[in-house]
Amino acid sequence: STLFAVAFFTGIPWTAKGQEAPVNPNSELIIQHVQTAAANVEAAAARVEAERARLEEEKSALKHNAVWITSSGDSMTIDATLRSKPKLGVYLSNLDFKDAYEQHYPHNYGVMVSGVVKGGASETAGIVEGDIIMTFDSVKVLYDDQLVRLIQSKKIGDAVPITIFRNEGEQNLTVTLSPSSSSGGTIEGSFTFDTGKESKSVGYGGGGWTPTWMQLDLSDVNGLLTDLNFDSIGSKGILLQGGGGHGNVGNGWFLGGQGIGYTLNDNVGMWAHNGTDSTYVTRQLNLNLGIGGVTLDKRFALSKKLIPSLGIMLGGGSYNLKITQTDGAYNWSTVNQDFESTANSAIEISRDYILVQPRVGLLIRVLPWMSIRAEGGYAYGYSWYKGWKATVGDNKYTVKNSPDTDLQGATASLGVWFGF
Repeated sequence: STLFAVAFFTGIPWTAKGQEAPVNPNSELIIQHVQTAAANVEAAAARVEAERARLEEEKSALKHNAVWITSSGDSMTIDATLRSKPKLGVYLSNLDFKDAYEQHYPHNYGVMVSGVVKGGASETAGIVEGDIIMTFDSVKVLYDDQLVRLIQSKKIGDAVPITIFRNEGEQNLTVTLSPSSSSGGTIEGSFTFDTGKESKSVGYGGGGWTPTWMQLDLSDVNGLLTDLNFDSIGSKGILLQGGGGHGNVGNGWFLGGQGIGYTLNDNVGMWAHNGTDSTYVTRQLNLNLGIGGVTLDKRFALSKKLIPSLGIMLGGGSYNLKITQTDGAYNWSTVNQDFESTANSAIEISRDYILVQPRVGLLIRVLPWMSIRAEGGYAYGYSWYKGWKATVGDNKYTVKNSPDTDLQGATASLGVWFGF
């Protein structure tokens, strides 16, 4: 029976007791399957050999690379010398607001050169780290992936004109694209990245609108306004409008400036008496209060979105009141009489201060380029003279019996901040 089975499946004829063995009708098909299986085994062996050769090649290439990895806290640092195969020979990063701000770059396109391959095409053409590639073959470069596609659309050896931005000016260069080769240049450097926690930054600076509520003792000013028949202003404080900005000068310190002010214009009609005569006149009031100065702040990043700060403003402040009165009737022949009467007159008085304002702030990032900025502090003004001064032309005169009006009080502001 065993011989019968072998003969049946292989198709080999045999005889037993004078009988011819049956022939398997599928024997040719079976032989084809066996041959196909053998060919597949040979192909698999070839693939294994090719993969082994590839691994050997990579192993050989790694002999030219050196990598040292160290970790500390939540970050990891890789110091590496790695073979690179770029055709342009540069390492790119998309241009952001900080890059443009630091280089005074005036356009909204371009990519930053973050590294140059030694011996590569870009180094040969004169491109250096920190350059901004503006155009490639007369095409504006919007982002790094677009530039890669533009490079790949060219051929090895093509001489391509490019425009770069460096030292606040544009330069035109020609780059001859090099072949992609494992024997190309090397890039060396140290790279640090976060291994778990979110990246935090104190930012680089910006500016914005800073409406500020200031608590003031306005009793002296309100007393004068009431005597002149004007309405008094708020007894608890006033809202000053203005803005400010600052930039990062290193180690989380920000240097800048701020200026805010309050203006009130009012007018009132009344009868003015000059002896036995009465004249209907209009009195006009222009009141200005302003403070401003140089700011110095220290930021601390709690997270990517919350950045508190401590700081101080050193500068000055002043009150300025202009009061005019007129009946609107002027005559060339009676100019002298106008000076002698109370119908047409004007006065400007002021008081100046040296100002110090310690403060605390909180920046809340809403977008990469926009935040909400809250700030609280206390402004203290010191005047180096007594009372108020009257200004007539270029001269100032002491206003007798005028009060030593203070300029000090708590401040609070909330506004939109552009930048970071």
